[in-house]
Amino acid sequence: MSDLAPFVAAAINDKVVLGLMEELEEKTEALNSSLSRMIRITGPGGSPVYAQRDYFERVRDDEEDGPLWRLDMINYDSIPANPSLSKCDVEEIYNCELHIGTKEVIKFSSDMEKEIISHTHDDGKEVAFSLEIPSKGNNGYQVIIAFRGSQIEFDDSNYPNGFFPENYRNDQIDCVRFEWFEFYNEQF
Repeated sequence: MSDLAPFVAAAINDKVVLGLMEELEEKTEALNSSLSRMIRITGPGGSPVYAQRDYFERVRDDEEDGPLWRLDMINYDSIPANPSLSKCDVEEIYNCELHIGTKEVIKFSSDMEKEIISHTHDDGKEVAFSLEIPSKGNNGYQVIIAFRGSQIEFDDSNYPNGFFPENYRNDQIDCVRFEWFEFYNEQF
């Protein structure tokens, strides 16, 4: 009986290892499936993650140009908040990347078309602007970005050019939020 003990132990060990490998494979597939539905705004190379949301949480908003889909993003300080996400500096906005699931990565650029949406808040210290993001295929993407700071001094004579991130330094900005993501085609 003692001669068989090492063989029995090895067989049990092999079975445990195989079970753990199957479990790891299942979890990897689930993670990849989740990432394929995730819209994320990140730093260069996919890290850190500043904002994200599952594509299936989108809402439809019909407009003159056809159906528009909106996805409210979750940031480190949004409601609901996700403290595991990183805070983006205003000087890093144009270094960000938009990850459309696992299919497409689009790098932000200061050359992208921008439009001021608002430049007021309760105390008049917040700017929200849209960034038109070119894409592959027929989708048109737009990211709405807001930045807020107690040290912001607006110069309305330079509107709208004075209201974009390149005109501010990190020490003037308290927070940057990627508010929402818009697109025209329902499917990616």
